[in-house]
Amino acid sequence: MKKTVLLITAFLLVSGAAFAQLDPFMPPNPITFAQGGAFTANAEGMNSFFYNPAGFRHEKGELTLTSVGVYAMLDRAILDLAGAMLGGSPDGASFSTRQSGSELPSELQGLGLDELFTEVEDVAAWLGEVGDADPDAGDAAVSAALDEIAQMDPSLADDIQDLQTAIENGEEVSTEQLTGAILSSPIFEENEETGNSNLTEIIKAMDKAAGEESAKNGTSVPTADDSLGDGWEDSVDAAVAEAKESIPSGQMRFGALAGIAYSGNGLGLGLFVNVDGTFNGDTILSTRGRVLSSVTAVGGLSFPVGPFSVGAQLRPTILGYADVNPSQILMQQLGGGSESEEMDIASIVGGAVYSGLYIGLDAGALYDLGPFTFGLTVKDLLPIPVQWSSHESVEQYAAALSGGALLGGEPVDDASDLYKIPPMKVNVGAQFNPDLGPLSWIVDPRVNVDIHDLFGFLRYINEEGVQKDKATYGTSYNFVERLHVGAEAAFLGGLASVRGGFYGDFLNAGLGIHLLFLDINAGVGLSQLEKNAAGEWVFKQLGLSAEVAIRF
Repeated sequence: MKKTVLLITAFLLVSGAAFAQLDPFMPPNPITFAQGGAFTANAEGMNSFFYNPAGFRHEKGELTLTSVGVYAMLDRAILDLAGAMLGGSPDGASFSTRQSGSELPSELQGLGLDELFTEVEDVAAWLGEVGDADPDAGDAAVSAALDEIAQMDPSLADDIQDLQTAIENGEEVSTEQLTGAILSSPIFEENEETGNSNLTEIIKAMDKAAGEESAKNGTSVPTADDSLGDGWEDSVDAAVAEAKESIPSGQMRFGALAGIAYSGNGLGLGLFVNVDGTFNGDTILSTRGRVLSSVTAVGGLSFPVGPFSVGAQLRPTILGYADVNPSQILMQQLGGGSESEEMDIASIVGGAVYSGLYIGLDAGALYDLGPFTFGLTVKDLLPIPVQWSSHESVEQYAAALSGGALLGGEPVDDASDLYKIPPMKVNVGAQFNPDLGPLSWIVDPRVNVDIHDLFGFLRYINEEGVQKDKATYGTSYNFVERLHVGAEAAFLGGLASVRGGFYGDFLNAGLGIHLLFLDINAGVGLSQLEKNAAGEWVFKQLGLSAEVAIRF
């Protein structure tokens, strides 16, 4: 069972470059992804629905009978983790066996967690000694740790409250539960006042509470110095630093898109199904996010207005989403979960599952000037709120879906805390496509430059709103990351295409092959060039996108 759970972890931990779900209706199709997402002025075919409805203008229509695509971007260290899960040794590395009382699961050895897990184990052993000497002091230490964790990460407050209630009711909180709570908290962050890691601050709080309760009861319990040794703070901080340096990032995304569409002769009609998971966190031990699913029907028109081509489309969409905590899967392993233990899906999906109806309206324009084309798109033109309803559990939501009740569930009275789709996302772009005459059939090059969400910085004026929902808005607005540059060269009348581009710190490349009606496209992105422990230059993050389509 453990192997199965870990393989599920590998699937959940594939990730993305744009970690905020600002636009759920712009998945990284490999054609656009390989060109750095620069497609506003190059909008054509199925991608016109996502980038610019004015692209429906093309006289040569494109019919996509079936398109199935997947996309994933991941921290390179996750490849090491996945290799370990599958029983291999990434990059020829050897996985050492920890010399400790409770061995770290073999799949997680060698990933920089060894020393950290040893320190947490030692803390758990010390806590056991405190509890044996004075049960009340042991409970006080656990409560202090939980209080400290709740202050560090308010999103854990509900889980912490459940453990606190168990203690108050006289129930025993196992060391596995406490270990999981500690490791899923922001222990890698540095305390601004002391300069120590948050893990050290948690242990200090436990030591203080146990001592005070012991003094009150007239008992004697071992202190952190007694059990962990003098200078334990430096040892813990060093273990945290080592783990943080090598453990995969919690910035993650994965998704899949399927659709059918017609675009051309001024008309656009399409139906798309998308699943997108976006996560944020310093590490995979503390990552959290949401999985969003959508079923979207699109109808649009494009027509000439003087020298411009303008277009608009209407997108009625049925949405479903749940906040997800995939780190709980790893917590089970780190907390000593048995191979036969089933993962409780409620511990992964936090709170209710929400479904809603949304009406999106997009408008765009294209202007041709010789070999240049200029494009403008306004996504979600009107601030139409999503009409949400909620389901008590994943099982209830699944039952509603299977019964065809996509919008079933209880109405949501206060939607202030729900996922929002920001309106008025303005994208601008330019394309250079030189006319090579008869040579154009042999090679047809084009270069594109885009700026996405041009005025998005206005959302960040309200810092309180941004901090309240980082999964929707992200943590900051970076203009450089909105710049997208791409190029494509089509050969032999479109039989094959080579693509390249960049955005943010991602370098992208891709290939496309069109054989009669079969279209195969793939793209890859590499990001954050840095030196590894061996002094070698490697890319920290890897992005992948692929599509197979029947297209005429």
